[in-house]
Amino acid sequence: MGDVDNRIANMFREVSQLQNLDPDRTGLKDKGGGGTSDDMEARVARLEKNVDTMTADLSTVKADVATLKENVRHLPTKPWMFSTLGGMLTVLAVVVGLIVRFLPHAS
Repeated sequence: MGDVDNRIANMFREVSQLQNLDPDRTGLKDKGGGGTSDDMEARVARLEKNVDTMTADLSTVKADVATLKENVRHLPTKPWMFSTLGGMLTVLAVVVGLIVRFLPHAS
């Protein structure tokens, strides 16, 4: 319980510190520098570039997903695999039966 009490006390301390901030500070300064919007245009330009890159990557991912869907459509189904396996086992049984029937037995 002490850990919870410490965290609550820390939260109240942080709220108290936030309330003591300069009340005239109402957000970003408008031109002139010295505010928190320094270099904002460069940061926004980087973000826009990253969004363009993400958009191109997303297009590539969509194309890859479409290719995967098409490939999955051509995979064998369970019924096909079971019928093929059954046919192969039948052929194997017939071949073994013929070998046993027509090969001379060592006596």
